Amino acid sequence: MSHNGDVAKGEKLFRNTQTIGCIRCHQTGTGDGGAIGPSLQGVATKYDRAKLIESVIYPSKQILDGYEQWGIATQGGDVQYGVIRGEDDNEVTLFDSAANKIVIKKSDIRRRVKSPLSLMPEGLEQALGLEEFADLMTYIDSLKEKAPTAK
Repeated sequence: MSHNGDVAKGEKLFRNTQTIGCIRCHQTGTGDGGAIGPSLQGVATKYDRAKLIESVIYPSKQILDGYEQWGIATQGGDVQYGVIRGEDDNEVTLFDSAANKIVIKKSDIRRRVKSPLSLMPEGLEQALGLEEFADLMTYIDSLKEKAPTAK
């Protein structure tokens, strides 16, 4: 909470898909990133640093509507987990925690259940040292809404 990290180092961690890979699921308003998790554009305007840290450490504590994880059991006995990002009369499209797209035919669905767990895995911060975690949180804390440009 009290350690000021480095924004540039935090952004590098956020974008590094070889480590925690936040960019696979989250957008920051720069036009890149995944749409599996909520956009983080302006997130630091809405939430203070303590809430942002809590959201990373305990991602299942508050799951925004539309970002719930679903478990879909197929007739063949497989179970796929992910966030539903598309559905029509014939198919359901999920994205899993690694941002993999999974398409399941509705005729193959035996059951679907909403999970109380976030798709964002708990414990991601454990892959980081204390300094790295402070850097990441300082970057996320820097994501404020941009002021409108004058015309």
